[in-house]
Amino acid sequence: MKYAAALIEYLITGIISLIWIGLYSRQYVEISAENIKAYKEVIVICVFPIAYVFGIYVDVSSSYLLKRFSNIAEFISKRFSCPRWLKWLLNLLVGTSKSEPYKRSAEILSYSPSDTIKTMEAYISRDRIARGMALNSFACGLISHLTFTGDTQHIAVNLSVTIFIISIFAWFRLRRLSKAFKTQALIQLTKREQKN
Repeated sequence: MKYAAALIEYLITGIISLIWIGLYSRQYVEISAENIKAYKEVIVICVFPIAYVFGIYVDVSSSYLLKRFSNIAEFISKRFSCPRWLKWLLNLLVGTSKSEPYKRSAEILSYSPSDTIKTMEAYISRDRIARGMALNSFACGLISHLTFTGDTQHIAVNLSVTIFIISIFAWFRLRRLSKAFKTQALIQLTKREQKN
C-alpha cells in the first residue's frame, strides 16, 4: 500500500509537471495534434515512466525549496516583528492546528498501530501532492510568461499564480494538520504501550 500510494503521488505530480515541460519544449520541438496522433502509442508507453521520474524530481525540489523558504521566514520573524494585522490575516487564511479533534481519532486508532501508520501516510501523501502542485503551478506561470503573449499569457499566468497561492496555503494547512495528528497519535500510542 505504501509503495502504491507513493507511485500514485509521483505520477500525479509528474503528469502535472508535463504541462509546463511541454510548454517549454514547444519552443524547440514541434508539438502538434498530427504528431501526437502519429506517435500516440509511443507517447502512452513513455509518459508514465517519465511522469514518475519528473514527479520524484518535483517532490524533492519542492520539499527542498519550501524548507529553505521556511528557514528564511523563521530567520526574518526572529529579526523583525510581524505586524499584528499580518499575523491575524495569516491565522485567518492558514488557521491553527488544534490537536483536540485528533485526540479522539488518535485514541481510537491507537488500538491498531498499523491503521495509525496508514493514517499518517495519508496525511503525508496530501502534503506531498500540495507542495508538488505549488512548484508545478509556479513553473507553469513562469513558462507561460516566457512562452505566451497577449491575453493567453495573462490568463495562464494569473491562473498559475492563483493555483500557486492556493497550493501554498493548502500545504501550510495540511502540514499543520498532519503534525497535530502525528503528535496526538504518538501520545496515544505511548499511553497504550505503557498500559500494556
